[in-house]
Amino acid sequence: MEITSYVLGMLTIVATLISMSIVVGLAKINKLNKQLNNLSNNYERDIDHIHRIIDEKNQEIWRQFENCGRDVTMVEKTVMNQVDETRRYIDSRIDKLRTEQGSKQILKG
Repeated sequence: MEITSYVLGMLTIVATLISMSIVVGLAKINKLNKQLNNLSNNYERDIDHIHRIIDEKNQEIWRQFENCGRDVTMVEKTVMNQVDETRRYIDSRIDKLRTEQGSKQILKG
């Protein structure tokens, strides 16, 4: 009877240790699972934030491109107007020179 009591006592201790190990293991698994869920939620939130920042930067860049395009168009129009004015001025000077040379030839001739 003593051996049976001893064996049952040892088995009870072993069963208790195994049960405690299982409980501790499950508790750690649950804790890690919660941490993983928190990290996953934080990751998704961070990714959304990064996407929002990228979208804002893209919009800002496109606004700058549009502004630069308008500025280039304005400069191009201004330059073309100045070229046209210069061309008209040169043409008028050439016409005046031709007229003066023609009148000199008539006087000589």
